[in-house]
Amino acid sequence: MASNFARFPLPFKVGTDICRTSRLKNLLQKRGGERFINRILTEEEVKLHSRVLVPFLEERKDGQMVIYTGEEMKGKAGPIEKVAPLLASRFAAKEAVIKASEDRISFHDILILKRTTGEKNGEPYAVIKAGKGRKEAREALLSISHDGDYTTAVCIAATEEIWLAAPKELTSAAEREGEVE
Repeated sequence: MASNFARFPLPFKVGTDICRTSRLKNLLQKRGGERFINRILTEEEVKLHSRVLVPFLEERKDGQMVIYTGEEMKGKAGPIEKVAPLLASRFAAKEAVIKASEDRISFHDILILKRTTGEKNGEPYAVIKAGKGRKEAREALLSISHDGDYTTAVCIAATEEIWLAAPKELTSAAEREGEVE
């Protein structure tokens, strides 16, 4: 039976995920919610989204950012209402990237960024950091959608054979685009 059809001809993988925003809102209001934020966001992403995270952040004397949630955040609906959708989109996007990746990667191996130039300004994309067998950072395409209490993300990532065949100038351009301030 397997011989009656042609294999999918393109070397891409797809990942998808869905996340309920109210679930994350509840996590943020519990003690230990800061561990969840630190588990999902990289240090670069915490800095990138510091305006939204301000009510949760405190900078220590050593320059490290500390995130607060739980009891001290109860009753502060504004911050939770902004942070929960941000975390839901990052959680769903990173889960989709993990599912589309051929490598064993974690949330901290992935940066979710938005394009800042050109006609695709504001479009989200993922950068899978170099390391764990990857010599270079790699880009993956993302689509993130919100509908009521749900956030979905879809990721399309190239397989290893594409990256091995890609011209060096293309991989370098993807790395430059992914730089975070």
